[in-house]
Amino acid sequence: MIQLLSSSSIDASRWDYLVSSSSNGRFYALSSYLSSMCERWSGIVLDDYKAVIPLPWKKKWGIRYVYTPPFMQQLGLIGDASAFNEEVLASLTQFAGYGDYLWNSGAPLISIAPVQLVPKVNYVLDLSINYSEIIKGYSNSLKRYLKQARSNKLVCKDIPIIDAIELYQQLYHERMPHISQKDFVAFKEFCSKSPATYCKVLAKAVYNANGEVLATALFVQDQHRIYNIMPSTLLEGRKFFPMHYLLDECFKTHAGQPLLFDFEGSDIPGVKSFYEQFGGTDEGYYHWHFNHLPWPINLLKK
Repeated sequence: MIQLLSSSSIDASRWDYLVSSSSNGRFYALSSYLSSMCERWSGIVLDDYKAVIPLPWKKKWGIRYVYTPPFMQQLGLIGDASAFNEEVLASLTQFAGYGDYLWNSGAPLISIAPVQLVPKVNYVLDLSINYSEIIKGYSNSLKRYLKQARSNKLVCKDIPIIDAIELYQQLYHERMPHISQKDFVAFKEFCSKSPATYCKVLAKAVYNANGEVLATALFVQDQHRIYNIMPSTLLEGRKFFPMHYLLDECFKTHAGQPLLFDFEGSDIPGVKSFYEQFGGTDEGYYHWHFNHLPWPINLLKK
């Protein structure tokens, strides 16, 4: 059974329970997060909430298309992957003839021709083991940086969530023209009312011996993962390796818990090499671009 429902028609409690209890669920797909970050969204519900596919969408020139909202790395199918087939794919492309969509790791879509998926990098680190085992995966250069960071008497503390968001926006908004002030406001509002049943927001800062902030990070934690949403390092702080120290402190705090640390990427070479130092594995996810618009409209959108 395939149902294509508007967000207002979805049973939010059943939807969120499936997202939070499924190993392929991500907090991005929680109904409250989708409603906060998307202009509009609908969902494909398979076999009475056996699996779901969230679909953020907009309209332009009267044409509906799916897209990936800010601060939402991957969506895709959540729940029982065996529920996905060509009929589900047809329902999706009938709903929106055009789209750029990011599918979660292990997407069943990859086995259905003629869909073309582009793999993207996403590092994760298993926190369920002891801290002594986690640091065995660290690179030698990372161990040197951490030794230097500790010698500088850095301190990691909890901070107000709003402080981490505002520093991230201040430092990086010019590099991200696709993210508007409205998007940051929406994210702040979600953080202020995030459903504690399914996820919580954490914010940390690293200070030097003079009490000056060198780096901050905002994480979202759900049942399965800690997501690295907004890491920020001030230019003057980089020589002290505060982000190396902050992440290490996070791993130390959560070691032995049944969680993955999700670095959220990256395909950017410098960021990728930074995350590689921590010894995680590339879980990967997929970019799917499709264009089923009628001719000649399909020529306008490649």
